[in-house]
Amino acid sequence: MNFRRLLFWTHLVVGALTGLVVLLMSVTGVILAFEVQLNEWARRDYRAAAAPTAPLSADRLVEIAAREAPEGAAPSSLLLSADPLEPAAVGLGRGRSLYLDRAAPVKCSATATAGCAASSAAPCTGIAGWRSKARAAPRDGR
Repeated sequence: MNFRRLLFWTHLVVGALTGLVVLLMSVTGVILAFEVQLNEWARRDYRAAAAPTAPLSADRLVEIAAREAPEGAAPSSLLLSADPLEPAAVGLGRGRSLYLDRAAPVKCSATATAGCAASSAAPCTGIAGWRSKARAAPRDGR
């Protein structure tokens, strides 16, 4: 094998590997740039049913998230949409999130707990039941 052929193949292989790295960086960059839009698209059908009461305050949502968060995780951020039917996203650090129904985000026991009105006609479904509750009211009204 002569020097020219060796140089050609070396250049081709290194260029192809570099191209793959640049492609991977481009794809992940696009995903990061459109993270919010992709998250909204992914949970487009997960909306709460219309609540008869006003949405809970940010402080109350953080308290509930701190109580419901997994062991060792503390709320680090709170993302609220202008639409009260959208879930509140509570960041727990390291890419973990907790989505809370802004109307009744706690699990109720026999006695009404904070966040659940004792006179509420709808049962308090809490975090575990949020998805099934949200499926009943898709965003586009289907």
